Amino acid sequence: MPTQTFTLPEPPKIPSGKEIYDSIMAKIEPELVSQNLPSLKEKYERENPEERGIRGKRYKAAYKKYDAAFKAYIADLERKVNTYRREALKSAEARDRENELSSLEALLA
Repeated sequence: MPTQTFTLPEPPKIPSGKEIYDSIMAKIEPELVSQNLPSLKEKYERENPEERGIRGKRYKAAYKKYDAAFKAYIADLERKVNTYRREALKSAEARDRENELSSLEALLA
């Protein structure tokens, strides 16, 4: 009986927290990606209180959208991790089954 090769599936890639934040926020409010945050104070130093309030509301709405998108991202990542776990277990079980069959065949020979 030919020996089969069993390999683990590729695990899901998990980016850093900054990468996750920036990838989500860039689609919602590019001004709020991490590299832009330090320059916002200077960029808006001359805005009046009314403009600041409008911007604040826009940012608040952006973070609300971010929270929803982040939850969806985490749910998708959890599905990917669970799929990986199931596939890894299947691979280990198949490898063990193959080893047991080889051992039994050797005993019967």
